[in-house]
Amino acid sequence: MILKREQWVDIFKGLLIIFVVISHSIPNEERGISYYIFWFHMPAFFIIGGYLFKPLNNWAEYKSFAFNKAIKFLVPYFTFLFVITFIHFMLTFQPSTILSDFIQVLYGGQKAIEYFGTFWFITCYLSTMLLFAGILLIFKSAKLRFLVLLFFYISAHIESWLALTYKIQIPWNIDVSLLSVVYFSIGYSGRQILHQINTKIFISALLLSTISIAADYFNIITYELNMKNLFYNNYVLDLVIPVLFLISLCGICQHLPKYNTKIIGYIGEKSLVIMYLHIPIRIIMAHLTTYNNVVYIFIGTIIPLLICKLFDYNEFTKMLFWGKIPKWINLANNAQQN
Repeated sequence: MILKREQWVDIFKGLLIIFVVISHSIPNEERGISYYIFWFHMPAFFIIGGYLFKPLNNWAEYKSFAFNKAIKFLVPYFTFLFVITFIHFMLTFQPSTILSDFIQVLYGGQKAIEYFGTFWFITCYLSTMLLFAGILLIFKSAKLRFLVLLFFYISAHIESWLALTYKIQIPWNIDVSLLSVVYFSIGYSGRQILHQINTKIFISALLLSTISIAADYFNIITYELNMKNLFYNNYVLDLVIPVLFLISLCGICQHLPKYNTKIIGYIGEKSLVIMYLHIPIRIIMAHLTTYNNVVYIFIGTIIPLLICKLFDYNEFTKMLFWGKIPKWINLANNAQQN
């Protein structure tokens, strides 16, 4: 089992979050850069999460795990929600709509747009982790787990059709977990392969990823993936294409530590803060000045890194913005378990 922190993983997450910023800086036009980034960037976050996942031994551990992860993800979620809502209000100053806007953001998922466009990922990632941890505890047989995940995968595509047809929007995009838990399981089950990508596998995946882009560009195939908006309708390519791009990116990142890539690794460590802040920064920039995409990609990545320094001020700010549980809460939680 892989427990130690691997440098390439932070580099991988750093590149992924840069891809996220790029995808939100350039309009998602058909066969544009953002269009192809959407093929893999969100699935890759879930797959690498599965790669890093440590299985639990019993339901007592699950209870503690769920509590700690809820604090880690939901406390910053609501902190950033309130802070960004305040910024939104100060920029637009529309008291008549502030309550309805806030309720819509609380609902989350697809209803969380503009300033809050990436919030769906946090709640979906949390529900995915908890779901996968439960699957491992309930189904000890690998064959049974495969059948359960196959059921989820098929259900995700059926639910995608229903949601798009009847305009169903589930709070916090929790329903996307039906698909994301499959990506998460790929990372978990493929740890030995992903830990050190074989050169032949890497080159093959890179070549096939390039061919898939060319095939789509020249209308040989037609493929689109958008997890937030539940747009996934190809039972084969929704697995094959994200995995090909993941292997390609993993192979690249495993060679990058040989070079001076500390800044990309640091970006990877702080990727969640960049996830929260890059869209509000883009909107604020649009209020203040005109800018080109390169400037926004740079500022949308660097400014959150600078703001991160403020979050380390004391235990209270660390809990609010990082979801780090203070020692006194840890002690109380351990006392209850004992």
